[in-house]
Amino acid sequence: MLLSLDLSLNETGYCIDTTNLITSGIIKPPKTLSQYQRIDYNLSKILELVKDNDIKLVGIEAAAYGLKSSSMNILAEQQGVIKYELRKRGIAVTEGNISSIKKFITGKGNAKKIEVIKALRDKYNILTTNHNECDAIALHLYLKSLDHVVII
Repeated sequence: MLLSLDLSLNETGYCIDTTNLITSGIIKPPKTLSQYQRIDYNLSKILELVKDNDIKLVGIEAAAYGLKSSSMNILAEQQGVIKYELRKRGIAVTEGNISSIKKFITGKGNAKKIEVIKALRDKYNILTTNHNECDAIALHLYLKSLDHVVII
């Protein structure tokens, strides 16, 4: 089974398919936690999803390098920790490029978040207003459409 993630320190979107049903949501650590405590919190929730759903492959939205360097650094650290812990447990990891995901869902590689939400509603009858959950669902649909994925 596939788990797709749109990683964030504040609100990580996730999507899982279970026998042709899509389950999605968000992981939201308490705001009182430090950055590194949020990474620990997110990791523990992701590992719970992996265990509870017999996940064999995790797809992660590739990092957006247009972010401020301070934000990018901590997000890159989180992504590295999560990839490492998944691989240590024998879980395969792949990535999806943001532009490729947007192009697959909307037809435009530079689509705005609201356009992705609208395309999910119109093309797939999936209703969500949360951007992080939306990104995880879009990644999930994109990865499921591929003939093969590159394991990193």
